[in-house]
Amino acid sequence: MVYTKLKKFLEKISLLLGNLFIRLFISYFLLLTFFLFFSFLVLSYVNNQSIEDNINQVSDLVYNSLSEPLELYLLSRAPSYLQEAKKKMDLFPFLLSFCVYDNKGQIILSSVKGNYNPLNFPFHPREDCFLLKDPNYGQICIKVYPLEIKLTDFLKPVSAYIRLDFSRTYFEEVSKKTSFWIFIGYLIFSLLALSLAFLFSSRFVNPLKKLLFATEQIKAGNFDYRLQVQSSVREIDHLIKSFNEMASALKAYATSLQKSREQFRIIADFTADWEYWEDPYGRFIYVSPACERITGYSPEDFIKNPQLIENIIHPDDKQAWLRHKQEVHHRRLSSQEFEFRIITVDSSIKWISHVCNPVYSKEGVFLGIRGSNRDITYRKELEEKVFEAQKMESIARLAGGIAHDLNNLMTAIVGQAELLKMSSSPESKVCQRAEKIMEICERACELAEKLLDYARGRHFKPQPLNLNEIIQGTVRLQETALDGKIELALKLKSNLKPIFGDPNQLTQVIMNLVINAVEAMNNGGKLIIETQNVNLSQPREEIPPGEYVVLRVKDTGCGMDKKTIKKIFEPFFSTKDFGRGLGLAAVFGIIKNHKGYIKVFSEEGKGTTFEIYFPVYKTFISGNSVRESRPQFGA
Repeated sequence: MVYTKLKKFLEKISLLLGNLFIRLFISYFLLLTFFLFFSFLVLSYVNNQSIEDNINQVSDLVYNSLSEPLELYLLSRAPSYLQEAKKKMDLFPFLLSFCVYDNKGQIILSSVKGNYNPLNFPFHPREDCFLLKDPNYGQICIKVYPLEIKLTDFLKPVSAYIRLDFSRTYFEEVSKKTSFWIFIGYLIFSLLALSLAFLFSSRFVNPLKKLLFATEQIKAGNFDYRLQVQSSVREIDHLIKSFNEMASALKAYATSLQKSREQFRIIADFTADWEYWEDPYGRFIYVSPACERITGYSPEDFIKNPQLIENIIHPDDKQAWLRHKQEVHHRRLSSQEFEFRIITVDSSIKWISHVCNPVYSKEGVFLGIRGSNRDITYRKELEEKVFEAQKMESIARLAGGIAHDLNNLMTAIVGQAELLKMSSSPESKVCQRAEKIMEICERACELAEKLLDYARGRHFKPQPLNLNEIIQGTVRLQETALDGKIELALKLKSNLKPIFGDPNQLTQVIMNLVINAVEAMNNGGKLIIETQNVNLSQPREEIPPGEYVVLRVKDTGCGMDKKTIKKIFEPFFSTKDFGRGLGLAAVFGIIKNHKGYIKVFSEEGKGTTFEIYFPVYKTFISGNSVRESRPQFGA
């Protein structure tokens, strides 16, 4: 806990010290403090030295001032000279006493200020100057000078000594007062210097702070921000001017760049194709948003995982893709249109038309691969449907031709059988064989009739009818086929709109679908027949917009694979070991001639659904006339 608080405190201190103004101010402060402290030490040393010099100078001055009256006093013993010496002593406040000694060290005369007692200290005529300490007056400096009193030129001079006691504390006090006032002067100067440092730091730092704030504004995209600060520093003013000019240039460049990027974004992001750009190492630089619509994977998925495009390619097309990539990436060849399949995120299969080319800079440096992928699944499905339609039409024409030829052959055979029967007795084996031939020919004619119904929809007698009634009547006929193992559910729309069709042919359609459903549910199951009205406002694959009656026949049988679904409407195709395979072919032909559409949905083991769209029969009343709109039937 304490460590955390200390850490936070040190972080705050570190953050504070990182401020430029604080750094400059502290630098000025430390410099001035060091200068002041150093000056104070030098001043103290100089004062100590000056005290000694002052004492020496003053002692000489005092000696010169007192020596003459004292010499006269010693010669004449006139008190006036002694008084004169004492008056001169009063002129020197630092002089505590003076004493005159003879050669033997005996005091001849003395003068003392206050309660100072010079006898407390011994007399040393041989020492020029020495320091002693008095409990009342502090440090005492004693100076001894010789006095030579010459009476005549012929007599020997009288030797004496004058002792001067000075208060060294007096000089120290004066020095302290002097130092104090000097310190005050230094302090005032330091405060003035700090004030100037604060002023100069502010004038230097404030424009920089505003310049820093301006750079943050530019970084945030506010290219209209400008600095109006004017400082007294020419270089900073020039920097501010350059910054404003730079901001204007950046705004113009950013506007141009934004316009260019917006144009690129609109072109790239709103293209229907899946565009991309790979760098020289095969990593995606850009992937257009259309990739998510086509594959289900976002652009970020492809950028994060460059191998994703290879992973979603259909296994049957992967080798072709790898060869193509080898040519483009390593040999750097421009590719022709290349088609392959992919597996989308929802496991559906789509066809892709791919074109890519190597990209080079103006200097010829290889920049990577520019590719374009187009979803051609609808085109492939449409081509397949057109192919299937053409195949079914060819089969229908073939079936019609075969039926005509078969009818002609059967007519001839029946005629010959009739002649053979007429030329023989009724009890003969020949007559019986002729009847058998005629029976077989009749069945062949029925087969030919069905082929003609598939090919051209012959013997149609269309009329307005309710599909529900056809279904109910047909189901009653097929109840025995259900055999109690299959559950039948009818979901018929109550207000079903009428359609225009042939009741017999529609009955055959329903019967064939029910029979196929029952055969697909050998072990039982559920059969659902439902109808409903549908109004398509948009095309649904090959079904154009309009009103339709939809018939759905669902079973829970074995289902079919995609390969089987593609062939179920072909004549003579059957998944059973026996059968002619004309049931669903006839269903397809009947629905085609009713201008309807049939769709099949099935998976192995999950049952099958047949969905049939019949155009609605419409009656329009205009004035007193009635005009019917119905499908046009014909071969």
